[in-house]
Amino acid sequence: MNKRLLMLLSFLALFGTIIAGCGPTATPTTAPEPTTAVQPTAKGPEPTKPPAQVSATIVLWHAWTGAEETVLKDIVADFQAANPNITVDLLAVPFDQLQSKYTTEAGAGGGPDLLIGPTDWVGPLAEAGLLAKLDDLVASIVGDYLPATVDALRWQGDLYGFPESFEAVAMFYNTDLVETPPTTVDELKAA
Repeated sequence: MNKRLLMLLSFLALFGTIIAGCGPTATPTTAPEPTTAVQPTAKGPEPTKPPAQVSATIVLWHAWTGAEETVLKDIVADFQAANPNITVDLLAVPFDQLQSKYTTEAGAGGGPDLLIGPTDWVGPLAEAGLLAKLDDLVASIVGDYLPATVDALRWQGDLYGFPESFEAVAMFYNTDLVETPPTTVDELKAA
């Protein structure tokens, strides 16, 4: 797995855990049994070099404003503080332009590394080949999410995103004013 993708997945896992409040619970462990010390040989193994510090920039596009954008910036600041070698560049794009801008840029080989958008974009963007399949890369962490939230990000059986929230939309009506509720949009308009 390339290092940039690993960084993206790390950010996604942190982001999803903070936003969705998901994550495995800690279980206490016991200390390992003491072992006898290894006696040095006449000539020990050659010391290994520590791995080079990986630097990366992650570009994330979103359409959040107000409190949502403030929380996103706070999460990114916390992530960057914990990972000083990774920079996250946020780009706020007006919602009515975000899908078009992403489609244009990604179609030309550019665009962001991460995109925050609604689930109904998954199908069209996947069909256009503008999203990466994530199933094999994230199999170990998707179980921490509600199945319905994950399934909403699948297209033709393949996973293309992580849930950041779960929304249930309902309409309430006053039974004193509306005897029979509308069942279609046309009936709602007529009412």
